[in-house]
Amino acid sequence: MNDTYADQVIGLADGFEFEFCTECGGDLDVHIIAPDALGNAHAWCMGPWMEEQGRLAARATASPFARGWRFACRVVKAGRGLATDRRLPRWLRALIWFGVLPIPGPVDNVVLVLAVAVVWVWFRPVLVDAWATVRG
Repeated sequence: MNDTYADQVIGLADGFEFEFCTECGGDLDVHIIAPDALGNAHAWCMGPWMEEQGRLAARATASPFARGWRFACRVVKAGRGLATDRRLPRWLRALIWFGVLPIPGPVDNVVLVLAVAVVWVWFRPVLVDAWATVRG
């Protein structure tokens, strides 16, 4: 069979017109059509138990730039959350704020790395909460 990938996708979509999936019993709305390990089109179940894996697969197929941008945005939002979190001491929040100032030279970067190291070692639950709220 020498079908192109597009022909395989169209064939899968047409196959769901009158049939339901044998694994989950759903139609095309609860499936994602993506290549399998051999490069052939496959309809992957996206039922309630597979919803998280589908989101992960959709993230994995994003471009490297999009993934990097999403990660950078999460880091900035988590940093903003740490800088305003009242569970951290005031001096540590001030160090985080100083670390994000646009000061020329490596001084602000060194301060930020030291502040994050202190948060990582002694205030890890606060760091985990900030990252979890950003990941949503």
